[in-house]
Amino acid sequence: MSKSEGCLSTGGFYGKKNKRKWIGLENSINSVVKKHQKEKIPKSFPSRILGPNSTWQIFYRQQEAFQFTKSTAKDLHVFAFESESFEGNTGQRLYLSASYPVFWHYYSQLDDDKRLHYEVIPEGAVCKLYFDLEYDKTVNPGCDGNHMVDIFIQYVCKALQATFRVTCTRKDVLDLQASTERKFSRHLIFQMKKAVFKDNIHAGRFVCSIMSRLVEKIYTAYNTGTDSRSVHHTAQVTKEREYVRVEKDIHDQTIDEDKCRLEEKVDKLKEVIESFAMEDLHSLMVKNKNGEDIPFCDTGVYTKNRNFRLFLASKLGKKNPLVVAAQNEFYSKGDSQQSKLENIFYDSLVANVEYCDSMRILSFDGENLSGHMIGLPGRKREKTSKEAECIDGYSKSPYPEVDEYISNIITKDSGKGVIRHWTYFHQGELLVYEIAKYRYCHNIGRHHRSNNIMLVVDLHKGVWYQKCHDPDCHMQNYKSPEWPLPRNLLPASYFEDDLDLEMDDDELLNTTAELEKQYMEQQADCSGVSELDDGADDELIAAVTNLDSNTFGNVENG
Repeated sequence: MSKSEGCLSTGGFYGKKNKRKWIGLENSINSVVKKHQKEKIPKSFPSRILGPNSTWQIFYRQQEAFQFTKSTAKDLHVFAFESESFEGNTGQRLYLSASYPVFWHYYSQLDDDKRLHYEVIPEGAVCKLYFDLEYDKTVNPGCDGNHMVDIFIQYVCKALQATFRVTCTRKDVLDLQASTERKFSRHLIFQMKKAVFKDNIHAGRFVCSIMSRLVEKIYTAYNTGTDSRSVHHTAQVTKEREYVRVEKDIHDQTIDEDKCRLEEKVDKLKEVIESFAMEDLHSLMVKNKNGEDIPFCDTGVYTKNRNFRLFLASKLGKKNPLVVAAQNEFYSKGDSQQSKLENIFYDSLVANVEYCDSMRILSFDGENLSGHMIGLPGRKREKTSKEAECIDGYSKSPYPEVDEYISNIITKDSGKGVIRHWTYFHQGELLVYEIAKYRYCHNIGRHHRSNNIMLVVDLHKGVWYQKCHDPDCHMQNYKSPEWPLPRNLLPASYFEDDLDLEMDDDELLNTTAELEKQYMEQQADCSGVSELDDGADDELIAAVTNLDSNTFGNVENG
């Protein structure tokens, strides 16, 4: 038998049609293999007994990510990322919970086109002062972006000095850029020494106020004929005016003092504005697509649980990662290139703030620096009793049981103390309460005549203590003795191993019911505040509500 007679070809055995199918299948498998060969397998994070927490959990909803983070470990934080897995690559977002070191370990190993991540700035958390500066190059061909950034930083630094006596320069500002041929884009993160804002809402009010003052200066110069350049009173400017409004002080005895301080700030800020040439002030205004003049600074990035683009990240479908600008003068420590990038990453995180006793917490309670209402004309109303329970709209901290405990301390024996504002530090699990109408200081053994106190709760150690704003006590860096916090107020995760030994089923059900009741009361309080604000305030509250409830975080960010 010949060779040709004894062998059956592949095509003869399977048939020519089936052969084509097998070849196609083989090609598909080979292409998948090649694709996976190009993919890098990330190195695993080396777990250590002393931390950080190595947890890495992904969620579809932002609220679920926060709930998991708060109940699992104190060093976990929430990030967002645009996912290509959704149909049509719409850029919808998923959320993940991880510690900073673990996140950076994996994030730094990603390819450039896979870094589509955002920091979620938690509601109520202390934060650094940050800015998103941008304009469309096609409608602003004459703008010199680098010069504008220099003038803007000078303006903000002088405003910080005049308002809070905080000294900073360009060397204290991390300057990041993500510009393209069509769009100029910069992110500025101020690295103020031992000073942070209570939260990004307070930071936003400060930013809106100084930008509104800038716009008013230019607008006034135009209307009085001292300047030939027209500045339109655009919707953006109006929004800034509506966003910042004067709040009536909760403590009647401090009104005169606040007025004196306000007048001092007004005079100093007038000097700040007058120290700049009109040409430089004009340079901080750009044109939008409708040809209207608007501020160079985006004042819409100061909302609750804001998604702010991370260092080295791009937006989905674009190749413009956020990198260190050539004009940056802030330098992070680090010997190797990798450690430098890591330090810049940590510095770029807006909510990455570590508490210390000498830390100054800056607040801006909605007061316009000129001392009059910035809002809709003729819109004035007294605050209701529900609104008076909290300043800036915060009725409850992340730990309402602790709020109630502190309230009982400052109201016992017929006291009239109220929690004026709370500040939550994620790092260190600290709650700092600003107290009004109760000024008892353990350092002097009596109430201060004019200076308020603050109570600090250390949830990690399970204690609380008192500090105050009195200059003499502050000079001594006075801190009262620590008193234990009731064990039942601490987060369950701190003693979950013996939870069943100390709480039976009935007590657990009662505790759960109480938490649900408090949650419903909190929601009712929020609804009540929303109903009291109409007009432009309704639009602002609706925008914030949509942002918080959005499943995938579809928010326009820098």
